[in-house]
Amino acid sequence: MPTNQSVAHDSTEGDSTQKQISLDTIFEAVADHYKQDLREFFVRANFYLAVHAALLATIGIRDAPDSQVDWAVTIIIAFAGALLAFVWGLVSHGSVLWIRSWRKEIQRLSREYSPTDSYHNMEEDWNRHPYQSPEELTKFLPWFFGIVWLALPIALRLAS
Repeated sequence: MPTNQSVAHDSTEGDSTQKQISLDTIFEAVADHYKQDLREFFVRANFYLAVHAALLATIGIRDAPDSQVDWAVTIIIAFAGALLAFVWGLVSHGSVLWIRSWRKEIQRLSREYSPTDSYHNMEEDWNRHPYQSPEELTKFLPWFFGIVWLALPIALRLAS
């Protein structure tokens, strides 16, 4: 189907005018939304990584906990890290679901309207190897950090 076709729909104002939207414009808008969701996913991941690094650095620059107060601070930091990892995991999981939805829509539109069919071809490759994509791998990172935060106080206790 050629990409210079138009889609007509009624105006929301109730008059008889028709609004013409090119399929190129629709495809471009959907593709832009998909790319924006991917960008936002990695911006969020970088934010959460930076906060986790700061929390780990806070524990790393402190002396080994030997008093009750030191242990309480370590436990509070570890709990905050685990809670942050849990929230990050939920956000990451939801984001990947949206990215998958946009990916499917891009694939469908590419198959129907794109002159190059490149999105469709690339996304077919993704369907064969989903866990080679960065966002699919990155979504597991929060759960790794959660395990580290839960194990950290135990490891520190055993080391002291």
